[in-house]
Amino acid sequence: MSTIVKKSKNKLFRSGFFISVFLLFFVVTISFTTKIIKIDIDASSVLKNTPSNYIVFNQSALDFNSLGDKSVIFFSSYWCSTCNKISDKLKNMAQQYSSFKFYELNIEDYRDMANNLKVSLTPSIVIQNKGFSSILEDVNINDLDKIPSKLL
Repeated sequence: MSTIVKKSKNKLFRSGFFISVFLLFFVVTISFTTKIIKIDIDASSVLKNTPSNYIVFNQSALDFNSLGDKSVIFFSSYWCSTCNKISDKLKNMAQQYSSFKFYELNIEDYRDMANNLKVSLTPSIVIQNKGFSSILEDVNINDLDKIPSKLL
């Protein structure tokens, strides 16, 4: 009788294991299809070091007048996945345009500055060059192609 008990425990263990593996596979599959879990890596945009002319401000004091004439101000949000992609692309651009200062600001932390610049959406980019300002609101990755012409 003990061999029957061992066999039934072994079958119970195997069936429980397979049910657990199936449920895990099911949950992961559903998570990926509903985009609860998202893996999105653009290997060409990953920088090992942030360029020295790319500055990320996190709730520190910032004077708008100190930004300078040649600057690119990127307003992002913590919850914005597009902002992360744009940030990576702007870091690459900062390496190419070293005469410009690139600033990344969270719009929630710098609401007053955003209001002064008439920025209300993220992702948004303000380009200041030669006394002129250009505002690109609700930017997507394709809009970044417009920036170099505004930097020259």
